[in-house]
Order: sequence, then C-alpha cells, then structure tokens
Amino acid sequence: GVAMGFAPNIGPTVGGAMASAWGWRSFFVLLAALTCVLTLCALVLVKPTKPHNAAARLDAVSLSLSTLGLGGVLLGFSDASSFALSSPYVWVPLVAGAALCVAFIVRQKRLESPLIDLGVFRSARFNAGFAAQNLLFASFMGVTLVVPLYVEGLCGGTALQAGMVLLPGTVAALVLNPLGGVLTDRIGARRVCLVGGLMLSAGAVPMCFLDAASPLWQAVVFQGVRACGVSLLIGPLTQWSLADLPRPLVPHGSSLSIAVRQACASFGTSAMVLAISAGQGIASRGGLADGLRYAPDALAALPYHLAFGFSAVLSLCLLAAIAWKVR
Repeated sequence: GVAMGFAPNIGPTVGGAMASAWGWRSFFVLLAALTCVLTLCALVLVKPTKPHNAAARLDAVSLSLSTLGLGGVLLGFSDASSFALSSPYVWVPLVAGAALCVAFIVRQKRLESPLIDLGVFRSARFNAGFAAQNLLFASFMGVTLVVPLYVEGLCGGTALQAGMVLLPGTVAALVLNPLGGVLTDRIGARRVCLVGGLMLSAGAVPMCFLDAASPLWQAVVFQGVRACGVSLLIGPLTQWSLADLPRPLVPHGSSLSIAVRQACASFGTSAMVLAISAGQGIASRGGLADGLRYAPDALAALPYHLAFGFSAVLSLCLLAAIAWKVR
C-alpha cells in the first residue's frame, strides 16, 4: 500500500522540480539510472529458491495470451484519446486484445496446472473485493495525470506547482497505509473501508467543479482528502478479498488482482485523457480560438470537469460496493 500510494504522488513532485531546474529530459535520465540500480539489486539480493511445487512449469502460451490480450485492450483505449473510435488504431487492438483474453480464460480452464487458477472466482468475497480494487485503481491512478494537466494547462501553473498539489498524498501514503492495516486487524475491514471510501468520494466529487479561477489550495485539499481515502483502502481491500480463499489459491488471487487492477488503472487513465480530448473538441467548437489556457470560463474547464467527473463516478460506485458487500 505504501508503494502504490507513495510512488504515483511523489513522482510528479520530483519530476516537476527536475523539469523546472534541468528540463523534462532530466527525469528520464533519473529513470534510466534507477532502472540500472534496480537491476543490479535484483541480481545481487534476490536469491534462487526451491519451488514449492517441483512439477509446476511456466506455461509460455498462457503468459503470451495474457500479456498480448491485456496489452491490446490497453493500447486500444490509449489510442482512443488520439484517434476516432472508428479508427483501426482503436478497434483492431481492442478486438484482438479481447479475443486473446477470452482465449487465455478458455486455456486456463483446460490446463491441469493453469497459470492462473480461475477457481478464485468461486468465492463471492473475492469477487466483490476484486471488483472494488479495480474501481479504486481506475479512479485514483489517472488523477495523478489529470491534476498536473489541470494545473499547467488550465491554471497556467508550473510543473513544480503541479507536483506540489499531489505532495499531501505522498505524506498520507506513508502514514495512513500502515495505519489502515493496523485498524483492519483491530476493528475489521468494513469500518476502515467505509471511512476510506467516504474520504475518497469527499475529495473526488468537489474536484469536478474546479476551474481556472479556483485557488490552488482547493486542489491541494481535495486531492489530499482523496489520497487519504486511497491510503485507507488499498491494504484493507486486498486483505479482505483474499482472506476467504483456500491457502493454495491465495497466490493465484493475488497475482490476478495485481495484474487486472494495473490494467484497470491504465484504463481509467486512458478514459480520463479521452474525456479531456473530447472536452477540448467541444470547447474548440465553441469558439475558443485562444486555447484553453487563456480562457478561464466554464467551457474552458469542461475537459477537466469530464475527467474529474469520471473519477468521481468510479469513487461513488466504489463506496456503494463497499457499503453493500464488505462485511
């Protein structure tokens, strides 16, 4: 939870500071250096271990189907922000990716030792937690992109200011993720998740009404509140969804949740970018010849209202799912 809450928020802050001081290419130099350090650490520190099941083998076909299937779907959604929905750059990867995902599911049902045992879906509790985690990641990951776009594109702020708006979420992740785990162990997941869901919605809904005239402190407060909600949800939802699975199925449920929720995070981000692109098209047809940055009216803010609104709807759906299912 600390990793998932900390990294998306500290990245724009560090990146904004580096872009302001040394240019935007400097951040990619840092990423390359960190990748080299990570690779060296993995080679030195990650020791080989004996497998729990010596007969188990990696099914390369299943791995390829899942990678290409999810990749194709995400590519289609990403291209939808740049091309018309009727463009082959959109529907070809979408159709191909969906077909490969179906083929992956069919193959898992036929294998004696599947890459992912789909028996995890026999648990109603896992299904509810799985859906809730996907809504959570689709809601909050994309906002870490939309907020900097809003600050720089509509408000005329700097990259550093955009990163500072996300900084409270970094502090929240460091403090509230462990606290959420402690509280879940003591009072149960339901009350912790309800508080987290309420905070996420309380921060997400007001962001739909931000415009160029809104002071940046409002964006800081709203984003900080929603970040606190996210930090109280990641760990408890994960623990609650896996707790009902038989022990041999826990690794399968965990792996599936991690893979799909990351895909949903990318889907949410793509959908928000698509909403911004659609809103900019509407605004341009409304006669904003000078561009969004210099038009601080309701029409100029429409692209960001649509993106923030999409995130808010997902947050409210998550709150409803928690209230209904998490016990």
